[in-house]
Amino acid sequence: MSTARTASPRRKKRIGELAASLIEDGDIVFINSGTTATQVLHHIRRDSRITVFTNNVSAIADIGDPGFHYYLTGGEFQSRSNSLAGRFALDSLSMVYANKVILGVDGVSLKHGCTVPTDPEAEVVRRMIERTKGQIIVAADRSKWGVVSNFQIANINEIDKLVTDEGFSKSAVEDLAEHSIEVLMTRDESV
Repeated sequence: MSTARTASPRRKKRIGELAASLIEDGDIVFINSGTTATQVLHHIRRDSRITVFTNNVSAIADIGDPGFHYYLTGGEFQSRSNSLAGRFALDSLSMVYANKVILGVDGVSLKHGCTVPTDPEAEVVRRMIERTKGQIIVAADRSKWGVVSNFQIANINEIDKLVTDEGFSKSAVEDLAEHSIEVLMTRDESV
């Protein structure tokens, strides 16, 4: 059990690196809150010519000057998720369209889709998805597969890509392929 706990931050870091590599110059990207989403923000190339909109207070506090354009949505502080939500966050997201969204989630399942634990975070993420003209990318380690949290943000058919770790099951990859979802897996660095 303790091995899984100590491995999880490394898995999330590698997932963050892989998801960040999907961002291309010229992209406008929405990224939500959560530990995996924070890793995505930390691994965006500093010389990228991109714009990021996020409600992720954790990442913004850590990043400093990233070298790319980023906007914090504004809104009411949510201590449970260390994020911003509510009317101000929703209104600011309504002023822009992104061509990609990269989302950290608490659960992914075929039947229940992607879920998060709080309604305020779910509202913000649903608005991000609504305002995305291109790819919807979920970044989640294997422990999130089959988990259902409290609030749905997207059904499984809305997702374009899942970025996960090398321990993700082959049967899950096949199930997602039937829904036209591309699964990208990190490599095990210990080999």
